Amino acid sequence: MGSNTSSNNNESKAVNSSNIYIRVLDGSSAGKTLAAQYNPQEISFSKSVGWSNGNEGAGTDCPALMFTAGQAISMSLELLFDYYEENKDVRGIVKDFMNLCMVDSKIKRPPAVQLCWVDSNVLGIGKNFVGVIESASAKYTMFSAVGIPVRATVSVTIKQAEEVGYSGGEGGGGEDGKSGMLGATKHSGETYSYSSGAAVASTPQAAEYAVDSGVDPTKPENYPLSLNGKKGK
Repeated sequence: MGSNTSSNNNESKAVNSSNIYIRVLDGSSAGKTLAAQYNPQEISFSKSVGWSNGNEGAGTDCPALMFTAGQAISMSLELLFDYYEENKDVRGIVKDFMNLCMVDSKIKRPPAVQLCWVDSNVLGIGKNFVGVIESASAKYTMFSAVGIPVRATVSVTIKQAEEVGYSGGEGGGGEDGKSGMLGATKHSGETYSYSSGAAVASTPQAAEYAVDSGVDPTKPENYPLSLNGKKGK
């Protein structure tokens, strides 16, 4: 009996330590973080490969295949938020996650995000996973005596992306429109702002602009980073 109690206590301590959070990289909420209350029980990820039928083998049961393109990795996880003991409304954090699927008027699309797992490359595909929310859903599983939801599970799928744009027409997004690169926003003139090191790494000449400006792009404390991109263009 004592052994079972000890085991349960150990499990409880492990569950109550959270090492995972999602950071918003661009848009009006750039820099905002959504921390998990508990570590997820599991994380799944998948990657598809694009193939099309070639000309050879037409009319057969096994035609030749031609490689077209690799597909981005999709990562899915389910997060539990339990505010029962505090008798606290859980709808706020649920709304924050659902907003990651909504069009941000500043960038004309949903924001880019970064999934971070503290101090560990637990997934084996990089410590920080950068992409966009492919889907999100929530389920309320407990309510207070007066009907306020106090427990919820949020399921999120993130699709890996190095560049993010939108297909809403020409012009990028107006005066403060998206430049087409992940986390790189073009402002008036030739000034660009970058929300993360991933944005600098994925943008041609951005590292050169940083050096010209006397800024170290490898230091997280330097973000969001504004650079004059005129030189070298």
